[in-house]
Amino acid sequence: MEEKEYNRLVDRLKECSEAYYLRDDPIISDGEYDRLYFNLIELERLNPSLIRPDSPTQNVGSGVNKTKFSKVQHADTMLSLENSFSQQEVESFFSRAAGMINVSAESMEIVAEPKMDGLSVSLLYEKGKLKTASTRGNGQEGENITTNAKVIPSIPHELKLADKTIEVRGEVVIKKNDFLNLNKSRIDKGEPVFSNPRNAAAGSIRQLDCRVTASRPLVFFAYCTISDRPFIATQWEALSWLKEQGFTVASASRLCPNVDDAIRYYQHINGVRSRIEYDIDGVVLKINRLDWQKRLGASSKTPRHSVAYKFSSELAATKLLDIKIQVGRTGILTPVGILQPVNIGGVIVSRATLHNKDEIDRKDIRIGDIVLVKRAGEVIPKVEEVMIERRGLDSVPFEFPVTCPSCSAEIAKQSDEVAVRCSAGLTCPAQSIERLKHFISRKAFDIVGLGERVIEELFNASIIKTPVDIFTLKQKVVDGKVNLSDRYGWGRQSADNLLAAIDKSRRISLDRFIFSLGIRHVGEYVSRTIARTYVRYENWRTCMEKSIDLFSSTGKIDAINDMEGIGAIVAHELKTFFLSKHNLSLLKELENFITVTDCEIKTADSSLSGKTIVFTGTLTLTGRKEAKESALSLGAKVSGSVSPNTDFLVAGKNPGSKLKQARSLGVKILDEKAWMEIQNLT
Repeated sequence: MEEKEYNRLVDRLKECSEAYYLRDDPIISDGEYDRLYFNLIELERLNPSLIRPDSPTQNVGSGVNKTKFSKVQHADTMLSLENSFSQQEVESFFSRAAGMINVSAESMEIVAEPKMDGLSVSLLYEKGKLKTASTRGNGQEGENITTNAKVIPSIPHELKLADKTIEVRGEVVIKKNDFLNLNKSRIDKGEPVFSNPRNAAAGSIRQLDCRVTASRPLVFFAYCTISDRPFIATQWEALSWLKEQGFTVASASRLCPNVDDAIRYYQHINGVRSRIEYDIDGVVLKINRLDWQKRLGASSKTPRHSVAYKFSSELAATKLLDIKIQVGRTGILTPVGILQPVNIGGVIVSRATLHNKDEIDRKDIRIGDIVLVKRAGEVIPKVEEVMIERRGLDSVPFEFPVTCPSCSAEIAKQSDEVAVRCSAGLTCPAQSIERLKHFISRKAFDIVGLGERVIEELFNASIIKTPVDIFTLKQKVVDGKVNLSDRYGWGRQSADNLLAAIDKSRRISLDRFIFSLGIRHVGEYVSRTIARTYVRYENWRTCMEKSIDLFSSTGKIDAINDMEGIGAIVAHELKTFFLSKHNLSLLKELENFITVTDCEIKTADSSLSGKTIVFTGTLTLTGRKEAKESALSLGAKVSGSVSPNTDFLVAGKNPGSKLKQARSLGVKILDEKAWMEIQNLT
């Protein structure tokens, strides 16, 4: 009976996911989907033997729909915005930005724009004519929706420029009243209704038949311009220019003289948002000056000049049923609250992070408590407060374990950390599983079909214990040592698909490979920094091994610290990784089964491409971190020490010994003004 119910749930949820992700036309409400999904999770928890590889708990639908539209590579990555949920977070964001470019936060004009809940779209115009329209997709590439975009009345086919290439970005939305009328029309025709305006807009723009798109009340709101030859100085001027070109621009946008005024504007919009004609979930705050935006640049995920100030999240009271301790890939023990399922903002929440032992002690969180749970945007739900007045008389404080729940090894806490860790390392099964999950994650090897549940299943069956086992799996199947298709819930097709996906993943870029190794503190940004420094895998591995030899004999790690952006903490973790014979053995084994491709550095005709630059002294026109980011974005390599390979030394005030060394080697020396000129920033 349970197996029959389980298969019914999986098939139903897959059908609903396909409708939502591939057709943008949900066939059930979000709340109903969440209820079914929660039931599936509970069935799998109680009956792990039932778990199918194609279960929705192991797969997430997103990204580019490769079955319907061709792909478009974005010339400039379409980044997401950093989210802030309080006035203090917004003030801190702009304070950091001001510090990076050495200006006063009080002097920064801010453009405040309503944050629309629609589908992000990019329009590329060449010689004044619309050439390509694409969705955001994964930020690097999106779907080509040019034909559909051309039938949206608010998207001009031509601009009043014949000599420039310009990209216009914006949001495709359906206004509230239009959405109600659209659903009324669908009801009259006996068609399923859309769950919300955002889904309706996304589904409409991604139709195979552009006549369907044309029949929907879509509006494109433009909010950004990107040009190969900038001709606009500020974001506010950009909005005015967009209106002159015939684009629709949010009328509720406002130019604020400072951050304080921008926050007051946010408070005003929050109070009247129900009267705005389209759905919004916050306000986007942007530094007005585009030259400052360019100097600030972006991290690997978000721009440093704009932030989304989101509206307050909802709180809900529910019962804390249990506290489970999870062991991560670096051994950190993380407590997770198991909740009586509760609806928060249309989403069923059954788990919440409790952060760490200190947080449990500080809030005195106990099993059986009634707690207030907060869910803010895409942030993991968390226990905001314990309702002490509703606590039972038999309540007892939660005792954090003193040994690892996975391997029973002792746990330890470093003096400079709040986290406690399992001391067993890779001999701990939980850590090994989590490392494997990280290895095959989306930003690493991204092996389709080898999700977290499948990794757990194959690990527990002793089929995959190390990353090398993943790439030798096919040969083991051929040799008859492993039979995947006979496993419960698999079948021949599932097994063949998995082996094909593994083969497809054998080529990986250097930055993704470094990230996949799961070295502590070496995340996506640091991995990219390392890759751009060394370009080739062999260069990086050889340099690291030589650096470790140097460390072993001299106690120094200068060679590692020469990588700009790599501080002492990251250098220590790289040293620790390469000191491990196990890790070195793993790298050499992997080399037999995978190909690590060279790092690609995308630049736009930069005279600095491939050049090695060293910064020294105090920079007054720009911050040191900003200068390094700017150099990297132009394709340069940034080093921390002067050598015969150095092309430029950029010297600020009080340059120190590096200036003397550069002169002795004949390295070209630039003052800060010359550095700004060479980047066309003055």
